[in-house]
Amino acid sequence: MRSSGFQPEFESDAGRGVGRRPGWRRGARDDSHVRIEADWPTTVAEARQSRIVPLVDLAGPGPTAPETIARLDVGGKGWGWDVALEEFSYHVVFQLRATEPSGMIAVRGWSGALHAVIWDVPDRAWGFNPTLAAPWIFDDQYADRQRLVSRQDAERIARERLGTELPSEQELLRMCLADGQGLNGT
Repeated sequence: MRSSGFQPEFESDAGRGVGRRPGWRRGARDDSHVRIEADWPTTVAEARQSRIVPLVDLAGPGPTAPETIARLDVGGKGWGWDVALEEFSYHVVFQLRATEPSGMIAVRGWSGALHAVIWDVPDRAWGFNPTLAAPWIFDDQYADRQRLVSRQDAERIARERLGTELPSEQELLRMCLADGQGLNGT
């Protein structure tokens, strides 16, 4: 029987204590497993600082470079996804001929499936909706009705103009993963 290269999620780890989760992840080659025995970062900054490397091709840079990978524990259940930590970009949107923003879109995933969380004006709630966000971000007809802003400006605009708080990047990522059925998109 041929081995698939799969390594179990939980391994007995004598001398390390009960409940410790060594994170075995399959790399680019069958023999290139990287073992992680660290607490997973919860923010982009922590991931970059700790340089945790759970699932990477160490051959070169790219979207899976060590500083761009971390584990997101979903719902505190002790399981999660290895995710590429791309920062969100923030776009404010305007109604036709308006000078004040009427909405906001947080976008992540330029190199794969689009993950977008929008401020739903009628429902007054943040929600995962890449289908609605895509034209605003990529269609030239909306180019003059949306503007890229920094995270700090997005927080201020959300608070002062939209009457809401901008979710943290981790909360935005959780919305994308929960509503988008993981990292495969919509």
